[in-house]
Amino acid sequence: METKSKSFSEQSVISNLKFWGKRAEKTFLFFVLIVLFYTFFMSLTSLSAGEDGAAEVARQFRIYAVIMGLMLPLIGINSFGVPGIGIAMSFGARRSETIWGIQFMAWLLAIQIFLFVAVGNWLTGGSFKWMGIYLLLLITGVGAGELMGCASMKFGWKGALLTVLFYCAAAIGGGVLFICKGGLILILNGETGILFLPLLCVAVLLCVAGALCWKKILSAYEVKV
Repeated sequence: METKSKSFSEQSVISNLKFWGKRAEKTFLFFVLIVLFYTFFMSLTSLSAGEDGAAEVARQFRIYAVIMGLMLPLIGINSFGVPGIGIAMSFGARRSETIWGIQFMAWLLAIQIFLFVAVGNWLTGGSFKWMGIYLLLLITGVGAGELMGCASMKFGWKGALLTVLFYCAAAIGGGVLFICKGGLILILNGETGILFLPLLCVAVLLCVAGALCWKKILSAYEVKV
């Protein structure tokens, strides 16, 4: 009986990881397709203006891969993760498995995005000076996306809207301060040491806060049949 119970528990964990893994893969596929689409479309627009072909394609790819890569952790959890919570739990996933399943989806997505951007950056001859900061920004996006998903679960569309507006205001304000203080120049010159520790602290705090919020919300979550 103990062996059967253990086997069932292992199968439940594996099934849960597969479920959330498929959602991560669907989100990543959407990311790849949208980056390729915008790269192709915007490159055609630039080529019609007389720009150099290969250089313009490489530039457009890096722009949209980086931008969309930072956006996907924010919207991926809310768009693909939150709707899957009820499905996973209705098929027998425990609350703890669901919490870790969401974490698995978010981190798998972030890792794949980083590798895609890194390989694409290498193939297009880009600099790697900014990749460390980009990784931290991705991790920050994971934590922010989890908090956004929690707000959506707790307060519905109002929570999601307020969270989006808050992050937009924070991003704009932080971006203005960042540029005014010369942060952009530091990144372009590869002098990112001064920025690494503050970003790391923010990223870790957001990720921990996101995991704790999921635990609190799912502890009282009821599956509606």
